[in-house]
Amino acid sequence: MKRLLCLLIVAFALNGVMAQGRKDSTCNLIFIGNSITEGVLHADKSKTAPPVLTASMVGKMLSRDIIFRNCGRSGATTVDFLPSEQRDFVRVERAIKEIQQVSYAPIVFSIMLGTNDSANFGPNGSPVSNEDYERNLMTMIERIRELCPHAIFVL
Repeated sequence: MKRLLCLLIVAFALNGVMAQGRKDSTCNLIFIGNSITEGVLHADKSKTAPPVLTASMVGKMLSRDIIFRNCGRSGATTVDFLPSEQRDFVRVERAIKEIQQVSYAPIVFSIMLGTNDSANFGPNGSPVSNEDYERNLMTMIERIRELCPHAIFVL
């Protein structure tokens, strides 16, 4: 049910962007997350990871070409995606540049982080307090907004 709800939110957000009369007929998606987003437990994550299936479904629902990048990484926390850390956010910056080179349409960012942030020990930065989690997300979003002023976020 969560997957369907998320898919519908992404589709409606993209449909709203397309309704604004933009000439670019592509939909651009960047997925930021942990092992679930990366598709770690999938036999062939290049075919069955959640971003791959979501991009395909959204493309069919909207009858649009989809450009997407999967920036999910197993074990990632919001600390790993802080721009100042120069870790996983570098992949997000690269994905933004790649998409902006071929499409002028806004980029929808799906951010699904938090599982590893709440771990008692293990992943980088965990456990992350509620306040730091929120601050980390806002720091990421602010930097993305600098790079993509028309970005849309699905959290």
